[in-house]
Amino acid sequence: MNLLQPTHLSWWHIVRLGLIQTALGGIVVLTTSTLNRIMVVELALAASLPGFLVTIHHIVQLARPRIGYGSDIGGRRTPWIIGGMFVLGVGGVLATIGAYLRYKQFGAIDNNNPRQQQSQLTGLAARVLAAQKNDTY
Repeated sequence: MNLLQPTHLSWWHIVRLGLIQTALGGIVVLTTSTLNRIMVVELALAASLPGFLVTIHHIVQLARPRIGYGSDIGGRRTPWIIGGMFVLGVGGVLATIGAYLRYKQFGAIDNNNPRQQQSQLTGLAARVLAAQKNDTY
């Protein structure tokens, strides 16, 4: 494969690349808006958690040129694309662990008094909360 000659992109390839960007954008919007509100306001978690997830997104964006170059050289783009989407997806999944542990312990999440409920956490949920606050449990 000669990299100096331009290759023809069909409409199917252009749509496929657009769908990838749409999926990546959807994950970022979920992290920056919905999870930010839920984690900080409703669950009273540290604001650094959604900030960390946005940081992961930007770090991955810095690696995208290298990832793209590697896929062009190897000619195998699909593993790189799936790997990048997996990395971003893991951030979204990890963001829900705190809410799950809280729900598991109390059976419901008290949106009216989240900090009071937070102070009653025990076990793994308390350790996760302490790690988020960088405090003792």
